Amino acid sequence: MPVGSGTVARSSSVTLNDKAALAVMAWMRHQTSAYDSTPVARVKGARRELRRQIARQSERILVKYRSGDDVDFKVCPLYKALHAK
Repeated sequence: MPVGSGTVARSSSVTLNDKAALAVMAWMRHQTSAYDSTPVARVKGARRELRRQIARQSERILVKYRSGDDVDFKVCPLYKALHAK
């Protein structure tokens, strides 16, 4: 199933691993946060900063899964997004 606009990591200098990581972060940004409905001031850098904040949140979520720590599936936004109907 195609996802997105194809704009993640379009540069040929980006490695396949980096493209995959960027695609995961983009997917998580749209599926596990309120990014799409968050109003962003029309100030240079405001959207980029919002994306950085969400990326940090996403990374914290992924760290728990990667480390094998217990994840509370009732509140985990990644789990909820993956199991949405």
